[in-house]
Amino acid sequence: MHSAPRALIAGLGLIGGSIGIALRARGWRVAFIDPNVDLHEAQRAGAADERVESLDGPTDVIVIATPIDVAIKLLGARHSALGTITSVASVMEPLREAARTEKFVAGHPLAGSHERGLAAARADLMRDRVWFLERHEEIIDRMVRDCGARVEIVNAKEHDAAVAVSSHLSAAGCARSFASLGVTRRSGCR
Repeated sequence: MHSAPRALIAGLGLIGGSIGIALRARGWRVAFIDPNVDLHEAQRAGAADERVESLDGPTDVIVIATPIDVAIKLLGARHSALGTITSVASVMEPLREAARTEKFVAGHPLAGSHERGLAAARADLMRDRVWFLERHEEIIDRMVRDCGARVEIVNAKEHDAAVAVSSHLSAAGCARSFASLGVTRRSGCR
């Protein structure tokens, strides 16, 4: 019998919380670290099973779901994280540069809401959405699929340029910007 995959989510807000809820629904064991969320709140939301105090420890995947400045600090810190590390920020290249390990895979799910925080998290937030990754990694690909999204491999530098342009465009312009990356569906532009 195989044990359930384990995820550790740093930042249990809208995105991190939604990932936690979706993964738990698919049988994953989810831990989290977030100074603004207590264990009772995370369990009540269905987003996590346990709270931890650091990124060190046994896990299959670590999801950095914090603001970019915090993510850069986390990725630049010395730690003995055992799992593959990924991010869910709107930029990839600065996080790739900050990471001190080849176990890091920059990522960006094209999902979100005007609402914020764990209270707005929901299991279907990633469903049928594009999730950009800089490369395939088996456990990260599985995590993305288990969240209901689909993997699109992109170059981090090109991704960041397209995101920068699309943040100033209408939905039609956004679709054209992401089409330059090979994404033909409008699943990331609203």
